[in-house]
Amino acid sequence: MSWAALWLFLTTPSVAPAEPPPSEPVTQPSEDTSEKIEEFQKGIKGLTDDVSGLEHFLFDRNIAERHCPDLKWDQPSLKKYQEEPKSHLPAECRTKN
Repeated sequence: MSWAALWLFLTTPSVAPAEPPPSEPVTQPSEDTSEKIEEFQKGIKGLTDDVSGLEHFLFDRNIAERHCPDLKWDQPSLKKYQEEPKSHLPAECRTKN
C-alpha cells in the first residue's frame, strides 16, 4: 500500500453504523386474514381428499387386477373416489386379500 493511501486510511474518521429502522408495531390479524386462512384450509382439505381418492382408486384397481381377476366389477370413477376417499372394492374381493 502506498504511503498516501495509508495516511488517508488512518486519518479518515470511522463511520458509525446507522441505527436500525424503527420496527413497526405488531398488529392483530384482521378478519380478512382469518378468511384467507379458512379458505386456505378448505383448499388443503380438498387437495388431501383428491390425493387420498387417487390413492384408493389406484390401490383398488391394482388389488382387483391381481387378486380378483375373475370378478366382474365396474370401478367407480375417480371423481367418486375423490368425493368419498375410501375403498370401493366389492366385499368378495376385500376378503381375498
